[in-house]
Amino acid sequence: MRAAKRLKLDSAAAHTLHVIVENHLLMASVSQRRDLDDAAVIRNFARKIETPEALDLLTLLTFADSQGTSDKLWNGFKDTLLWQLHSQTMNLLMAARNSSAPGKDGANHC
Repeated sequence: MRAAKRLKLDSAAAHTLHVIVENHLLMASVSQRRDLDDAAVIRNFARKIETPEALDLLTLLTFADSQGTSDKLWNGFKDTLLWQLHSQTMNLLMAARNSSAPGKDGANHC
C-alpha cells in the first residue's frame, strides 16, 4: 500500500491500515443489515477485522464516514447498532486474544 510506505509505517501498522481501508464499508453494512444476535455474523466479522485495535479504528472510521456523508442520515438506532457490533466483536476478539496468551492452547477462537 503506497500510503503506508509514504507514512513509513511498520509492517504491523501497514497491515492494520490495509484491514480498515479494505473493510471501511463493511461495519456499517453488517451493523445495519445483519442479525447482530447471530453468533456466526459476529464471528465472520471478527475474522475479517482480526484485532481489537483494528476494530476500534474501524469503528471510528465508520462513524466519521457516516457523519461526513450526511449527519441527517445518522440516528440513534444506527448508532446503537454500530456500538452493539463493536461491543460483541470486541468481546470475541478479546476472548480469542486471551485464549492464545502464553500458557493457553494457542487456538484462535474467532
